[in-house]
Amino acid sequence: MRCNNAWLGVLATIAAGAEAQELPAAPAASQAQRNGAMATPEQNRLVIERWVESFNRGDVDRVVEMFAEDGRNFGRSVGRDGVRAVLMDIYTRFPDAKLVVHEWIADSERVGFRATYSGTHRGVGRLPVDGAMLIGVPPTNRSFAVVHLHMFRIENGLITEHWGGRDDVGMMRQLGLLPPPAAPPQ
Repeated sequence: MRCNNAWLGVLATIAAGAEAQELPAAPAASQAQRNGAMATPEQNRLVIERWVESFNRGDVDRVVEMFAEDGRNFGRSVGRDGVRAVLMDIYTRFPDAKLVVHEWIADSERVGFRATYSGTHRGVGRLPVDGAMLIGVPPTNRSFAVVHLHMFRIENGLITEHWGGRDDVGMMRQLGLLPPPAAPPQ
């Protein structure tokens, strides 16, 4: 599998922009890199394929186990407890949350994908997830389907970092919480 490093950079930049943060400096070489025990792109992609399958089943415990104890989300150290809290908030708001992956990229440390994220708004969010636009918002019982981009860093078969870029505005429009885009001038 050939990795497109330029695309990875674009994905990271998009994800960072979605959260209005600067990208952190490149981390020092991992223990696996220093020992010369690099995973193949195919091995790393399998880790994230299992992550997507577990996410789509709503298997919070399995998704959490796939993160390193000191895992980072959008540059912040959240650990497994933070991952669990975010997932529980997602499944509270969208019990039928799903990702359908359309395109993959992978190298010896990272995996990225482009997907459709969908669900039905059936609960009240409490955490600043999905752009923090659904905190305390009563369920609309409306469905959405939007584009998501995700990038993961993997070490020793565990996710050590996650970044994502989402169409939060499109999701809010589909849920009826924002007006549709204005018509272009004639």
